[in-house]
Amino acid sequence: MVDTVLSADGTSIAFEAAGRGPALVIVGGALSTRHSASALARILESRFMVYSYDRRGKGDSGDTPPYAVEREIEDLRAVGLVAGSSACFYGQGSGAAIALEAAERGVPMSKIAVYDPPYRVDLAADQIEARAARIDAALEAGSEEEALEIFVGDSMPDTLGYMKQAAYWPGMVRLAHTLPYDFAIAKDGAIPPERFAAVGVPALVMNGGDSPSWEGRTVEAIVRSIPGAERLTIGGQDDEVDPATIAPFLMDFFG
Repeated sequence: MVDTVLSADGTSIAFEAAGRGPALVIVGGALSTRHSASALARILESRFMVYSYDRRGKGDSGDTPPYAVEREIEDLRAVGLVAGSSACFYGQGSGAAIALEAAERGVPMSKIAVYDPPYRVDLAADQIEARAARIDAALEAGSEEEALEIFVGDSMPDTLGYMKQAAYWPGMVRLAHTLPYDFAIAKDGAIPPERFAAVGVPALVMNGGDSPSWEGRTVEAIVRSIPGAERLTIGGQDDEVDPATIAPFLMDFFG
């Protein structure tokens, strides 16, 4: 059942909650809605009350301009208040960055786990800015599909042709207007160690063994920044981690 909560700026944020046990909030990445994590949520619901929500601009959530990363943090705080101050948070992709930003800014939570955070330590800031500018230009020209092609082509060039033929491609095109939000979250690709040092809850930082090599370096840098953080590489997995594979690690960490 879909419910809503109002963020600090009055934006309506849609969420669903199902399961039993301690609260667990899932924060989705780029081009995702609350439904994108449904397979993982169904597994976790046997142990947790799982909250899945639509980030602003996606699914059934509103999108009050102008965009700012702070608004995303406020959205997550609003969902977290519904889940309760002892909720655990799990973020993937740009959702991992949002969850980490929320933790260092004091959003109440008991533990945090993230997978493949999007900080591109392999690229210079001007390279990231140039890529974002190309996407912005395509969106301003009214071509969401071109913006998506740029995003996927730069990140996963070998899969672009296959993805364009997949049944989910049109849905991704409809979400392409939110890609600038994801670039804003990861900013210039630099990890803010001085801020992540303020994360005061147990943290598990993960990447896939088949993810790009820069992801491993990103995870290492984040683990060094967060006091007491745990690091985990899941063999045989890439950016699209298999729900059945990652779920046992999340269950074990969140307890």
